Amino acid sequence: SLDPKEEKAHFGLAKVYQIQGDLDRAEEEYKKTLILAADNPKAYYELAKIYIKKQKWDAALDKIKTYLRLGLDGATTRLRLSIIYWHKKQFNKAINEFKKTIEFCSHFKPTDFAYIEDPVSDFADLERFYDATGFPYAVDEHLSTQPLDRILPLRGLTHLIIKPTLFGGLSR
Repeated sequence: SLDPKEEKAHFGLAKVYQIQGDLDRAEEEYKKTLILAADNPKAYYELAKIYIKKQKWDAALDKIKTYLRLGLDGATTRLRLSIIYWHKKQFNKAINEFKKTIEFCSHFKPTDFAYIEDPVSDFADLERFYDATGFPYAVDEHLSTQPLDRILPLRGLTHLIIKPTLFGGLSR
């Protein structure tokens, strides 16, 4: 059974719920994670992703800002932040964050790494991400929500990340 005092267990359960598309239960488990470990940056980041999907822009902004205050940054974070500002109609801030994303990405070439894992949260944006950046990518969360015949032909897709526990274990 789940130890109610084990933040990693709540985080893992939240991630499974999130991948399965049960955002309400995932949100609840990430909040439990933060009660037990208020400095867990990944929980803030994952909550922000959930709030973006739920279009709860103020909550998403709060979680992304906390994530940034914990000292973590990167192109995907700035891209998500720009999307939040855009939806909040704070266009100057959105433009500023888009520029930070472009600046961050300008330091790399597509050959600098094998792939970026799940660079965007919306399946429909994967090819747009590749077309805009040229960066190869991998998917894992989308494997549980999209049929393979929609995933495999995607431009820029170089890897599939298989997590056996999400698909019923190694026997499946």
